[in-house]
Amino acid sequence: MCSEVFADVPVNGSSLNPEKISLNISAVAGGASSVFVRFHWTGTWAYTWFVDDVAIVEQPQYDLIMNYSFLSHTGNGEEYGRVPSAQFYPEMNVGAEILNFGVLPQGNVTVDMEVRDDANNVVFTSSQLLGTMNSGDRDTMDQQVTLPALAEGTYKATTVVTSLESSNDGSPDNNTSVRYFAVDNGLYATDLIGVDTNAIVNALGSESFTDAEDGLYLLSYYEVRQDMPVAGVELIITSTSTAGAQVIVSLHDTATVNQDDIGSPIVESVSYTVTAADVAAQTVQVLFSGLETLPVGGYYAAALLLSNNNTFPIAVFDDITVPQPGLMGGIHILGDATYSNGNAIAVRAITDPSISVAEQDGLDGVQMYPNPSVDGLVRVVSVLSGISTVEVTNAMGEIVLSDRFTGSTTLNLSGAAKGVYMVRISNEEGSMVQRIVRN
Repeated sequence: MCSEVFADVPVNGSSLNPEKISLNISAVAGGASSVFVRFHWTGTWAYTWFVDDVAIVEQPQYDLIMNYSFLSHTGNGEEYGRVPSAQFYPEMNVGAEILNFGVLPQGNVTVDMEVRDDANNVVFTSSQLLGTMNSGDRDTMDQQVTLPALAEGTYKATTVVTSLESSNDGSPDNNTSVRYFAVDNGLYATDLIGVDTNAIVNALGSESFTDAEDGLYLLSYYEVRQDMPVAGVELIITSTSTAGAQVIVSLHDTATVNQDDIGSPIVESVSYTVTAADVAAQTVQVLFSGLETLPVGGYYAAALLLSNNNTFPIAVFDDITVPQPGLMGGIHILGDATYSNGNAIAVRAITDPSISVAEQDGLDGVQMYPNPSVDGLVRVVSVLSGISTVEVTNAMGEIVLSDRFTGSTTLNLSGAAKGVYMVRISNEEGSMVQRIVRN
């Protein structure tokens, strides 16, 4: 017997993580004294591929299984851990997939969902009759629920499947699924860390990929339905991260990211050095020079991790609690393409406009090009009057080049290592900081 799974995963796509697969092997295994199961992967490249928790079980007479439940805030599969109240759509797409794993049919199969607030009050419900399900059948509850006004707090959605034969169900513990989300006017987050106490996390960071020690972007997707102010980006980092690592955060339009253009952010911070206090709190907040208001559309919040060749490793939690669409989370290594991560990376948009912002940059009329620079030569052209000072620092914050100029100058980084550098230009009118890349 040979069964193919994941045949429909497109290029640069992903399956759910985790993806649960059930195969009926009765035709070859029934009555056999021994059975061998082999897993074979066919392909040319994969980000990762694992098989675990394999079990061969005998089918009970009656057994309904809830494979998963969902509460999609956008209707396209995205499930956010924290959502500002202004970013909720009037309706939420809710549902579940049910499998009749038993040998016999089950009648009056019904799926019920209820959502409760912090005080255990029911705030909304949904129900769908699936009817009779034969052995091996899969069916889906899929509904649009009109949302009431939701106050700030954490919400728990419990979904249960029942049937006329529920009292004889072989495994009643798999008839229920629980989901959590929070209304949070200070943060927009894909991850469930701090919302679901049973959140399951991995990590991605400077040690995750070869040649990405000082050029790994981690991205989380956010859908904006009303103009949204963003003060900066928050990261939830592992306790193994180290003080001295540097982070640059940014916001990107989905159109540019989908074209593998990571070098054209809507807004970008200056380089931030992670402190011992950040590591102890496992939280890093990096602010922009001012509030950036995002109009209606789709955007990525991104964090560029710089570890000085892993002298100061840093890693961000990657939440795998809830299966997400492929590009809910993404990774990009400088000089390479953008790849789907398929999980909820803890790269969050800070949406509280009252948070103090970084010092305002006040210098216009300066251009730097080319960026990235292949030969290390970067031209600086200024329309400012008087003498300007330019200072170039590496990922460690060390000054690698400084100069004074009027009108224009050329920065010669040909002898510098490949990587990301911060260029600060200042004169009596103010200052500005821009990131440049030496390829």
